[in-house]
Amino acid sequence: MKISGLGPLQSVEPVKSSSRPSEGSQVATSNNATTVSVSKDAAWVESLRSTAQQLNPVRANVVAETRAQLENGTFEASVDLDSLVDSLLADF
Repeated sequence: MKISGLGPLQSVEPVKSSSRPSEGSQVATSNNATTVSVSKDAAWVESLRSTAQQLNPVRANVVAETRAQLENGTFEASVDLDSLVDSLLADF
């Protein structure tokens, strides 16, 4: 899988209840309304989470079959994991 760009960012839902802010958080108050500033990294993680939820679900039958093969010692790994990891890291 290759991730390119951030894609569209989802809007953040308004806060329905508030609690005392912790030190270091950015909170501004005006007219009895609270505004919370979320970092760009948090917005990016949320966009990734949203995108992941739209992908095809995990195929439980394939996972179960692979686990059974691993437990029985019959799993044949024909993938060079070192080159696979290197390829994934190069994409980032």
